[in-house]
Amino acid sequence: MIGPFRDAIVRSARGAVVPLVAYYTVTLLIPLANGALPRARSFRLQAEETANAGSGFGRHALVVVVVPCVLIALGAALRTIAGRVGSVFAALMSRSVSAGFSTPSVRRRTKSPR
Repeated sequence: MIGPFRDAIVRSARGAVVPLVAYYTVTLLIPLANGALPRARSFRLQAEETANAGSGFGRHALVVVVVPCVLIALGAALRTIAGRVGSVFAALMSRSVSAGFSTPSVRRRTKSPR
């Protein structure tokens, strides 16, 4: 079960590399370049100012990094589940058709006209 799920995550992640790089650049690198983490003015205030200034950006960076990863994994899981349900449904339908069971629409088409 882990193998197909892992393969689905890898396929989803490959397709998301370019959009993720653009997203991370806009949401992380540009704010850092504009001074999202300002430098402290003196040695005594350095720890306090850095902690206070970076806490908002740190939370923002955590959300920016974690949410896309969770969404990619969720999408891969849903894709894997949908594929398995579809293959089980197809197998059940092929068994019912080969066993002589048919849907009403198939029965109507197979009757000869009077």
